[in-house]
Amino acid sequence: MSQFVTPYRIGVGRHRITSQKFIFRQRSSLDLSPRFSRRLRLRSPLVNRWAVLAASLLVLAMACGGSDPTLAPTQPDPTSANLEPTSIIPEGSSVVPKLVPDVDKSIHSVPLEDILFDTFGTVSARFVPLSEISDELQADLRDAIIPVDLPVYGGSDALPWLEDDDLVLGYESGDEAFAYPINILNFHEMVNDVIGGDPVLIIYCPLCVSGVVFSRAVDGQTLTFGNTSALYQSDLVMYDHQTGTYWFQVAGEAVVGTMTGSHLDSLPSAPMPWGRWKSLHPDTLLLTGVEGDWKPFCAALLRQPYRERVPRNRER
Repeated sequence: MSQFVTPYRIGVGRHRITSQKFIFRQRSSLDLSPRFSRRLRLRSPLVNRWAVLAASLLVLAMACGGSDPTLAPTQPDPTSANLEPTSIIPEGSSVVPKLVPDVDKSIHSVPLEDILFDTFGTVSARFVPLSEISDELQADLRDAIIPVDLPVYGGSDALPWLEDDDLVLGYESGDEAFAYPINILNFHEMVNDVIGGDPVLIIYCPLCVSGVVFSRAVDGQTLTFGNTSALYQSDLVMYDHQTGTYWFQVAGEAVVGTMTGSHLDSLPSAPMPWGRWKSLHPDTLLLTGVEGDWKPFCAALLRQPYRERVPRNRER
């Protein structure tokens, strides 16, 4: 199986999950991923030998007479506590660590067997339908392609490698214009942001070449979206952090879960060559990186055709 290495520090793109960098949060009963079942080893053989030596000296002192020593209160064994790092939030995420509710598969508007998870070669099956996937694998594949939740913008000259014939997804909000290079969206696929006071989702599916900007406000609540690593009709399927509902990208429609039947409102956007967008909006802001990462997105692999970047098991 072919794979590629991320060209910058934040783990992104359709690559093996093990190449990403993670931060840990507290164990939860709903986090069933076997990848996080490794226990932390807090003791070494040297520490154990010192503990045996101290105990021996204490016994010797008591045997030699004298008053009973005052023993320090018994300290809990650090290895007996549950210190397993289990749940992860991808580095670069602005989402407060919390549990994402399990999707309610009893409510759906499309056949569950038609939603296929790309396993990225982590199991023997290349694709696994939602009707058959285990909870462990489903959780493990979540956000294998990391969304941008802390976007950083620069001026039109912020990415010197971006050429005039490169495509961008353009979006206007009031007097401001924003450009999202398709080369970057090929790797991240979605951007959660608040622009002009409005929560927005910029999302792009490389397989069906569909780019859309949606409002994240639905039925009085603001949703934050992540990537399920699943496809429906060869289009990506996203989930929301608030309800765990699965959404069909190109239609902005909830298809599995408690919000099934709800729709995201689409906002005016336009894909076009960067040179054309720049001439129409010379003061445009350009997506350049992720907050907390000192380096902007680089061109090393962003300029390769999508089919050359994905693992072989992603190709059809």
